[in-house]
Amino acid sequence: VLEIWLKMVEAVNSWSFVFSTLKRLKAAAEAAEQRFPRPEVARGEEECSLTTSVYLHVAERLRQERAHPAELWDQRRNHPSKRWKQLCDFYPRRFLADYGVREYLKLTKRAVAPGDARLVPRVSLSLSEPLNMDQVNDTLLPEKECLAVLNLFPNMEKTKTKDDWTRAQTMVNELDPELFCNPDTVARMSRVLCAKWSDPTALQHACVVYFGKLLDAVRTTHDCAPLTDFALKCSNLGNKRQFLIKCFSSHCERFGKRRVALCDVQPLLEALITRVEDLAELVHATGYAAVCGATAAMFYRLLAAEASLDKRVAVLKSCAFSVAAQPMPLDECVECDALEFWAELDAQQDATWTSAEAEVKEVPMEAPCALCRKMGREGEGVMLQFLASAKPTQLRELLSDPADFRRLCEKVVVHGWQLDGSVQGLEAEALVQIITEWYPALFTRLGPKVWEAPIEEEGARERVKRLLLLKVPDLDTLPRPLWDCVDFSMAREEDLQRLAEAEVLVPLQSLEFEKLRWSSQQRLLEMHSGNVEDMVTYVPMVVGPITAYLTLVFDLLAKSEARLVEIGDGLNDEDKRLSGWNMLLNTLLCGIRDRIKTGNVLHSSEQLVLFDRAVENARGGNVALLADLMESKNVDQAHVAPLVNFLLSGLKKLGSQVRDSALRAMMRLSPADRDDLHTRLLSKSTQLPIQVTFALSVTELHEQNIPLVQKQLDLLSVEAWDELLSLICNANPSSGQPHTCPRSLKASFRERFLVKYLFSKPPKDVRPFLLFVACTTREELPSFMIDVCARQLHPLNKIFLDVLNFSLDANQFRMLIEFIPVRDWNTSVVLDWVLIRVCEAAEPCVLLRVLMEHLQRKEFETALYIDILQEIIRWKIEGGSTFSELLKQYGCRDIMHHAVQHTGVETRENRPLWITFFKVCWRCGVPLTSDAREAELGAELDLKKRPLQRQEVFELGVDLNACKLLVRLEPKVAIQLHGMRILREDPAFARTLSDQHFNAMKSWSNAKDDSEWPLYRQLICKVEPDRALRLAISLLKCSREERDIELVKNAFHTVDNFVRKQTDLRRELTEVWKKFGVQIQKEVIDAITIHDGMQPSISKFVPNPKA
Repeated sequence: VLEIWLKMVEAVNSWSFVFSTLKRLKAAAEAAEQRFPRPEVARGEEECSLTTSVYLHVAERLRQERAHPAELWDQRRNHPSKRWKQLCDFYPRRFLADYGVREYLKLTKRAVAPGDARLVPRVSLSLSEPLNMDQVNDTLLPEKECLAVLNLFPNMEKTKTKDDWTRAQTMVNELDPELFCNPDTVARMSRVLCAKWSDPTALQHACVVYFGKLLDAVRTTHDCAPLTDFALKCSNLGNKRQFLIKCFSSHCERFGKRRVALCDVQPLLEALITRVEDLAELVHATGYAAVCGATAAMFYRLLAAEASLDKRVAVLKSCAFSVAAQPMPLDECVECDALEFWAELDAQQDATWTSAEAEVKEVPMEAPCALCRKMGREGEGVMLQFLASAKPTQLRELLSDPADFRRLCEKVVVHGWQLDGSVQGLEAEALVQIITEWYPALFTRLGPKVWEAPIEEEGARERVKRLLLLKVPDLDTLPRPLWDCVDFSMAREEDLQRLAEAEVLVPLQSLEFEKLRWSSQQRLLEMHSGNVEDMVTYVPMVVGPITAYLTLVFDLLAKSEARLVEIGDGLNDEDKRLSGWNMLLNTLLCGIRDRIKTGNVLHSSEQLVLFDRAVENARGGNVALLADLMESKNVDQAHVAPLVNFLLSGLKKLGSQVRDSALRAMMRLSPADRDDLHTRLLSKSTQLPIQVTFALSVTELHEQNIPLVQKQLDLLSVEAWDELLSLICNANPSSGQPHTCPRSLKASFRERFLVKYLFSKPPKDVRPFLLFVACTTREELPSFMIDVCARQLHPLNKIFLDVLNFSLDANQFRMLIEFIPVRDWNTSVVLDWVLIRVCEAAEPCVLLRVLMEHLQRKEFETALYIDILQEIIRWKIEGGSTFSELLKQYGCRDIMHHAVQHTGVETRENRPLWITFFKVCWRCGVPLTSDAREAELGAELDLKKRPLQRQEVFELGVDLNACKLLVRLEPKVAIQLHGMRILREDPAFARTLSDQHFNAMKSWSNAKDDSEWPLYRQLICKVEPDRALRLAISLLKCSREERDIELVKNAFHTVDNFVRKQTDLRRELTEVWKKFGVQIQKEVIDAITIHDGMQPSISKFVPNPKA
């Protein structure tokens, strides 16, 4: 097969045929080697298998065409042949052994294009169709075949027929670029395309394609001579500069970083490019980030040849690439992306370079700038020549765009720009823009030229302001007429004082006014003392006392009616004036609030001035702000007493919010101040405002003031009383306990609160009732409740019961429960309250007897009575008391016993009540003994006629004694329900059980539940030997623990001979015999046989299961 394949390869002469058949040939060779293995190859000899032969043949063919792959990669810049890639894919291990890992990795990174592996069709084996260039490219020696095809048509450029042009186009378009590495092929095709053909457009397109393939060939050969000859000789290219740019752009878009190096096409550039602009445009078209070597020298030579200095600078500005005089490694410059290169240039800064170290006139500079690093010393020199005579307008025009070029030129401009003479007009405007927007470092050297210009010139002061923006002012160098142009926000405090002394109006809004010293603040406020808006804004920021300033502010407000009307809103001037006045007051109050938040509270004189001048005309939010200034968080308690005296004296008309805040402030006064204020207010003969009366009522009063307040209360009308009570109610939350209630005059308010609650319309507000409770003592409260219920003004519902949450005597308890409707007795609200009162009483038996007597009235039907007793006996509060605690007391238990007996002879209706009663009593241990329990159970229930049911047995099994009693009474049911429980607590109880009852508890033959193994071990020691043996065998089978063998042994040795002979341990313990058989045989079975007089020697012949 291999010989036939080699002959076919020679006959077909096609690489695509080779690689299309190589897969199957390789598979056939591997199958043959597996079927007929060759002998092992001795060390030092080369293996010669079928697979190796195929690989060697193909590799030899490739070397004939392209030489060593590593050499090809070095020449083609990491662009290996697709055929080497295909061979590597077929034989990766062999390729690794021959060429190493590096070459293998380079090949595997290249993806095979879909067309690389296709089979090129053939019309015949002789390539009879010369126009099929795919066949030429696919031949084993394509360069030789290409020359043969060209020789078939030696006169194409002379005959110039239509077929000749078609053949020429086909060759240019379809031949691989690698074929144009052959000088003979290039010379022949260049002659064809240099000739004149009938279709100039198609001819020029063919030249573009051909030129691109020649560029691709230069990447391999590094020989630009054929390309240069064609470009010089061919007259069909049109504008050769544009032609070059077009071809290089297309080439770079196709190959990217693998594009041709400029040094390889340097002869072509020297031959065709004569202007520096054309060279820059070509470099931009190629996308190179940097040029070096001969190309850089050519750039500098053409740049120097440019006559116009402006044009040379414009060329430098347009360059998006760097020019290095020394050759640079391709990996660092030519191959890098432009954006990465520019980012690296921008990041490079000389840390040691400072303006103090540099002399402006030194050229070139000692520390190379970014422009020098990019464009070299020659480019820097061009820029310095331009700067030597550049005007500000010229420099602005040059640097306006792009920003990258502006950053590159920063050091050159800052240190090299010599601006002689003065500047005015547009030149001054351009200089200001250059300094403020681009190069602030020029401010120190060239800034004075701006303010040296005539001030009278239009726009001069605005230019100075722009120049001084964000600059710390230097008043010593700045002319005095221009001091008002400084940036006041950057001025130091001593500069502000100098400006104020020079009567320069400093705008306060540009300063951090609150951070200035007290003296500076005073000086600046004096300058703005006539501006009411500035005063209301900045007076609260003053760090010192502001009493005088507040007086001045309100005086200015009174004098600034025109301004108030201008800023206010309203229908007429008066409304506008009041609106404007409140706008400015709001600014003042908000500032004072912020001042207080910093800990600088208002003193007494400041408070009095503020409230005296502001309280009457304040509207809307200002009233709330004034009221807020008297709250505890915003006021110093040591300085609020004079203000409260002033506000509550009645000299000023107060809003409700300010008045309420003043009343709350009065309550927070010290006792001495508060009592003095109360005395002063109550000394008037006139009736006090209802709000003041409210404040006095809910305050702890001095003894001497109580009669005076009572006198004020006596003056109140019915409507005033209702308003006062409503004020107190509204001062408390809608739910929960009240916190604002009468302190010293509770007796005057309690009945009024109760009446207000009782006669209010539904839905009733509960706050008056809670206030009544707060004003009433516990001793008096039950009598009030009984009186209200007796008068039928209110039912004894949850509201009343909740407040009666304390101990009651028997008489109060009886009278209260008589008001509870019969239908409500089985509700949790009523029962909880009643039973809590019973449990918390000093003598529970007394209240319990009262309760039972009440429930035994004829109004309580038997069924309801039974239900109530059931609920009482089972009653408990989560986390609190239970009724069973009362039953531990024999007096209470007797009362309940008689109450249950009151239901009559045992019936179907009252039997569950008895069961519940006994269950609860037994659970709390009353009575304790089983005999006493059996006696009372038999006395109350006819067990012969109606034995205990299963559910009843289950409920009554509350402890061990109860369970044993139930086993005696109902053994069949009780053993099933409580047998295991009894055994867990008293294992000896098993001896009292018959076999039937013992086996009825559970299946003792299965001990799978490991939690019951301790019980088994206890029972084995307590029960009869035959039961113990069954339990021990069952336990050992499930536990498989060695310690349980001892239990089996003891039980087996204890039973009588008949049981022992009937118990086959080998069969019973089959599951564990493999593990413990030898031990059981020796310690359990053999031990008893020896004891019985059997022959011991036979045990020697018993088979050992482990053996």
